[in-house]
Amino acid sequence: AAAAAAPRAAELADLAAAAVPGTARAPGSGAPGPADVATAVHNCHYRPYLEKQAAEVAEMARDEALHLPPDLDYAAMPLSSEDVEKLSTVRPTCLAAARRIPGVTPAAIVLLLQHVRRRQKARAAVEALGTEAGRELADRRAQRAATV
Repeated sequence: AAAAAAPRAAELADLAAAAVPGTARAPGSGAPGPADVATAVHNCHYRPYLEKQAAEVAEMARDEALHLPPDLDYAAMPLSSEDVEKLSTVRPTCLAAARRIPGVTPAAIVLLLQHVRRRQKARAAVEALGTEAGRELADRRAQRAATV
């Protein structure tokens, strides 16, 4: 049984290496060991999550200078109590400043970014109509969307 498992392990490692960049074995390194197979399986399993996280990091890098409105209601957003307390106390003026607040989680920063982006889109759509009542409606909709 052990002899049959070795070719299967090598085949799995080669398939994983082909599917996931950075998992290829060195030429002439022989059959993969259990650690090689475990690493390849781990990389295959977590690749979608790592790609999503990389996209979020790229989005954050683009939007560090994003201005945060002074009237932003952090309590209306789906944030932890600790994040709401710290953001409400400091009231950062931009996303980069919010990132530097000790204890504010990266997930909270992503939610903050998404909320402000939705709010900007809603305001832009309403400002195209040019009504104050429409702007208030857009703000309420953006806040409601953040709580969903």
